[in-house]
Amino acid sequence: MKRTVGRVLAFLLALAICVSTMDMRVFATLNSEVESAQSRWDGITTESMFTSENSMITFVLTDYWEGGYNACIEIENIGETPIENWKLEFAFDNEIESIWNAEVSQKEENNYIIKNQGWNQDIAPCGSVKFGFGGTGTFKGFPETYELNTGKIGTYEDDYSIVYSVDNDWGSGFSGSVIISNGSQHIIEDWQISFRLDNDITHIWNGEILSHEGNHYVVKNQSFNQNIGANANVQFGFVVENGTAANEIYDVVLESSTIDAESNGGTDEEAGEDAGDSSEESEEGAGDGETDGTEDDAGEGAGEEEDTESEDSNENTDANI
Repeated sequence: MKRTVGRVLAFLLALAICVSTMDMRVFATLNSEVESAQSRWDGITTESMFTSENSMITFVLTDYWEGGYNACIEIENIGETPIENWKLEFAFDNEIESIWNAEVSQKEENNYIIKNQGWNQDIAPCGSVKFGFGGTGTFKGFPETYELNTGKIGTYEDDYSIVYSVDNDWGSGFSGSVIISNGSQHIIEDWQISFRLDNDITHIWNGEILSHEGNHYVVKNQSFNQNIGANANVQFGFVVENGTAANEIYDVVLESSTIDAESNGGTDEEAGEDAGDSSEESEEGAGDGETDGTEDDAGEGAGEEEDTESEDSNENTDANI
C-alpha cells in the first residue's frame, strides 16, 4: 500500500515538473518573439545612410525617450541633374505624429510616402533638402530602403485648357504666348508641356526649353511658376526672329504631378502664390524681339507683374488647343 502511494506521489510530482517546464519554455519563446517584433534598434546607433545612383538619404535620430522620439531625414542630390518634385517612400515601424518641411502624402500600414511642400520641391545637383518629424512610442529602428519618386504623369485633358496667341507679328518674325489654365480643384505640380512648332524659337521667358528636336519642343516651368493652383493659370512667351506666324503650335501634351488640393497640408496658398495669375507675368521686351534668355527674364517675371495684354495694333491670333 505504501509502495503504491509512493509511486502515485512520484508520478504526480514528475507530471507537475513537466507541465511547469513546458509553460516556462512557451512563455520564453513568446516573449522573445514579441521583443524581436517590437524593436530592431540596438539602442545606440543614431544615424543611418542609404545611397542610390543619384541620391543619398540620411536618417538621423535626433532625440528619443520612453514613449517618443524626434528625427530628421536629409535627401542629397549626388547626380548631375535636378531632382524635381521629390516624394520619398519607405517602410517605417514607428508612428509619425507631426512633421515639418514636408508632409505625409500617403500611409498604408507601415508604408509612408513623404512629399515636398512646394517651396522645397526641387533639389539641385550637389544640393539637399531636410525635413523633420516626431512620433510616439519607443523607437523601433531605421528604414532599410527608400524609393525616391520623381516621375511625371499625363494630366487629364478635362482638367486644363491651353490658349496660344500671336502677340506681335512684324512679318519676318513674331512673338507668341501660351496660357495654361487649371480648371480643376487639384494643384498641377511641376508642369511641363510638349508641342510641335514649324519655327525656331530664339528667345523664351517664364519657361525653359528642356529639349528641341526638329519641330518638337519640350518646355518646363521655372522655379517661380512651377505649380498651377486650382482655377489658376500660368503663361510663358517666346520670340521667333525668322519665321511665319501662320505656323501655330500643335500636338500639345501637358505633363505634371497632380495631387488633391484638399490633402495638400497647407501648401495650396504657397502654390497659388507661386503660380499666381500668369496673365500678369512680365513679358517686357517681347514685342521688339529683344527678350533675353530664360534666367534674366525669369527673375524679372518673378519680381514684377505687369499686364501682358498686347498694346500692339496688330491683330492677335487665338487658338484653343
